Amino acid sequence: MTPSSLPQRLTINMADGCDIKVLQAGHGRDALILLHGFGENSYAWGEPPPELTSAYTILAVDLRGHGDSSWDSSGNYHFDKFVADVAAVIDRLNIGHFAIAGHSLGAGIALEIAVRRQRQVTKLILVEFGLDAIDDDVMAFTLEQFNSQFRIYASVPEYTQFLETQRPLADRSALLRYSSNSVRRASAGGYEMKCDPAVQNLYRGTHAERFQRQRADITQLSSPLLVVRGSGSAIVKPAAARELGRLVPGAQMAVVPGAGHAVMMDRPKAFNETMFRYLLIPDARQVASALAGRK
Repeated sequence: MTPSSLPQRLTINMADGCDIKVLQAGHGRDALILLHGFGENSYAWGEPPPELTSAYTILAVDLRGHGDSSWDSSGNYHFDKFVADVAAVIDRLNIGHFAIAGHSLGAGIALEIAVRRQRQVTKLILVEFGLDAIDDDVMAFTLEQFNSQFRIYASVPEYTQFLETQRPLADRSALLRYSSNSVRRASAGGYEMKCDPAVQNLYRGTHAERFQRQRADITQLSSPLLVVRGSGSAIVKPAAARELGRLVPGAQMAVVPGAGHAVMMDRPKAFNETMFRYLLIPDARQVASALAGRK
């Protein structure tokens, strides 16, 4: 991979004809791959701070059916298909060693990549992720909110206002950046969601076998691990985050105060500082002086 100093949108064509879009930013020697959560897109990560863009070439992937990537022609969205797409992106861009971070669904994908690409992954960040299925009532509420988005909006600000009702903890500027890149003009006028409504098919049926496999896989990790949770998350319970720490010796744990499940959007500054500490400062004793120097 040859890093570019200019932000750009890359297109990676999959074997089945699906186009995967990758937002590239930064010009660092090392690569940092970002994988968003269910129903979201690459802009959920917010704008990366200059400390990261100078040290890393950041590659934020739109999973198939999300953001600007193609919708799956069959409407059949499977976890392993997402993993295969990300692996193909890594190979097509000739990425050697890389750090990888994932949020929620993206965290599960990042874990699979880290297990399969142990010699390539330098650091792993799992944001709002656990090894147990989400409670049925929480999943039902999540899908209800997801489906309520699929209507025509008169303007982008109208969609932003809608999101504010769903995400009361969200930082205003982060929410605006995300909402502006999550809808497109509809053929009949107004704006519609970019995301494919069928991505919710991912959650049909049980996934006990996958969670069991991941619980075994995570103990085989060779890369350092950071587990991040929002203090007010209703999706990932504290015990689920602590379990990851027990399964991976030396894993670092971070709780972002005042954030819910959408950690990066709720408290972008605190989340970015957490990323900064983990990715860029090898000696924890340097953290306080480094952050103090940024004020």
